[in-house]
Amino acid sequence: MNLHRMHSVFTPAGLTLTLALAALLGPTPSARADLLRPGATQSFPDIAGNVNGVLDYHYDSATGVGTLQVNNAPSILAIGPNLSNEVYVTDLPGQPRSESLQLKLDGLGNLRTGVEGNSFSMYGSVTINGHSYSGLLLQGTPTAFGFQNPSGMPAGTAAFDVNINLTGGLLKEAYGPDAYIRISPEIGSTFNGLFFSDFSGKKVWTNVRAYHAPPAPIPEPSTFAILLACGGVAILYRNRRGRIRTADLNAADD
Repeated sequence: MNLHRMHSVFTPAGLTLTLALAALLGPTPSARADLLRPGATQSFPDIAGNVNGVLDYHYDSATGVGTLQVNNAPSILAIGPNLSNEVYVTDLPGQPRSESLQLKLDGLGNLRTGVEGNSFSMYGSVTINGHSYSGLLLQGTPTAFGFQNPSGMPAGTAAFDVNINLTGGLLKEAYGPDAYIRISPEIGSTFNGLFFSDFSGKKVWTNVRAYHAPPAPIPEPSTFAILLACGGVAILYRNRRGRIRTADLNAADD
């Protein structure tokens, strides 16, 4: 049925009924499956994490605003495609490593820009060729949000992604002006494509990648920049989950 024929079947009474139902039911969920980068390839630097990662979303029907919160911990920093280009991210002295992302969304899953509450930060310690970067590694403001509608896919399947405008952190110069985050709850996801109801997910994997990393010096260029230049060719996503599981087995069991 084309648009002209569809228009012809809506009588004034039918249109009134349709509007009344829409008012009662609230916002209609988007049927799209629009990750920002549905075919995202790996890019470097890439910080992977899954240490008791959790995702929670709460929708406030009174304000029409939902809050998506992702808490995780960085595990491995990859500066290139080879195992030799990977280093572990460890806890700070007296403070556990952490990764926190918070987004404000409307009932259709659109990011509410220009409002308080959109934030991203990552803390930890990494050592590269004897030089340590310890403290606030990355900080920024989310600028775009995408999601994969799990309709028609295996139960519990969900994926989200976010563009971040980087504003600070010890690794900001290595990443460039922005970062891309892919988020995938492995188990317990209750997301059904709707953003005007609450959902959650557990064992959340995150990858924080650079797609506009500068080819030249970053903090302490004698080591970090050389590794970045050597490994800065994007390849298809390569699974590092086995190494993360081994490295963080004790942390995940706590």
